[in-house]
Amino acid sequence: MFKTIIPKAPFDFKKIVKRISSRKNNNVLIDEKNLSLQRIVTIDSQPMLLYVTFQGDINHPLLKVHIPTNTSQFQHEKLLQFVRHMFSTECDLLKCYDSLSSSPYLKPLIHQFYGLRLVAEPDLFETIVKLMIYQQINTTFAAELFNRLITLTAEEVEVEGNCLPIFPSPESIARLSYDQLRRISFNQRKAEYVIDFAQSIVMGKINLDHFWKLTDEEIVHILSNVRGIGKWTIECTLLFGMGRLNILPAGDIALRKVIKTVWGLKQPPSEKDVEKLGLDWSPYKSYASYYLWCSAK
Repeated sequence: MFKTIIPKAPFDFKKIVKRISSRKNNNVLIDEKNLSLQRIVTIDSQPMLLYVTFQGDINHPLLKVHIPTNTSQFQHEKLLQFVRHMFSTECDLLKCYDSLSSSPYLKPLIHQFYGLRLVAEPDLFETIVKLMIYQQINTTFAAELFNRLITLTAEEVEVEGNCLPIFPSPESIARLSYDQLRRISFNQRKAEYVIDFAQSIVMGKINLDHFWKLTDEEIVHILSNVRGIGKWTIECTLLFGMGRLNILPAGDIALRKVIKTVWGLKQPPSEKDVEKLGLDWSPYKSYASYYLWCSAK
C-alpha cells in the first residue's frame, strides 16, 4: 500500500537525494535514476522500511510512501511523519526565497539550489551521535567511523536483495565498551562521548522525545551540559535533526570559508562577523547556511 504526500512547491527531489548521497552513509539506499530512497527506521522498537518514491516535477511534486503490511495506525502515521520531517515538505520555500533574495550574495545560490530542501535525520539520537562523530575531524573519515559504528552492532534488514543496516539504539551503544570503539578507530575521548551519551538516554537523564516541545534556547541549555556536545553540535542538531529554520552555526570553519569566497573577502570572517551578516537572514538563517555549505561542494 502507498500513501501520498504533496510537498509545498518548489521541491526538487533530484537535488535532495543527490545531497543525501554525498554523505556516503551506508544505512540509506538511494536510486538517483528512479528517484527513490529506502532506509530502516525504528518505530515502537520495531525496525521498519521507509521507502519513498518521487513523481511529478519541481512545481508539482508528489511523494509516494510505501506502507508495509501489518502496520498499526500509529506506525502508519509515524512513517508519514518521518517523511514530512526528513524532507521538510511543509516549509514554504517561496517565502524563504523572498526573504533571502534581498542579499545579492545569496540570490545566485537560491537560483542554483532552487527547490533543495533541508534534509533532516528521522531520529534525533542518530543525529546527535553522528554530529559527535563528525565534530573536529575530516568528513570522509567521519563518514567511515559512522558506518563502522553501524556495522559493529551487526543489525540489518534485507530489502530486495540489499541489506540495509539499522542505526543502533541507545541501548545497543550503551552496552559497548570504549575499547570496542577504539578498535574501529575512535579515539578515547570520542568513544567516551558517544557511549556516555547513549547511557544518559538509557538512564533517563535526557529525554529526546521531549525536545520537540522545547524552544531552541531550552534545548541549548540541556545539551550544553552534556560532555562532548559543544556549540556546533547543538546548532547542527537544531538545524539537521529538528529542522529549525533560524539557525546559523557562525563558528563553523567551512561556512566561514565559503562566505569568504562568495563575498570576495581576503580572509574568512570571524564568528562575530558571520553573526552580524546573519542578522539580515532571519527568520531563515538555516537555509542561508545550508545553501552556502552546498555551494562549497
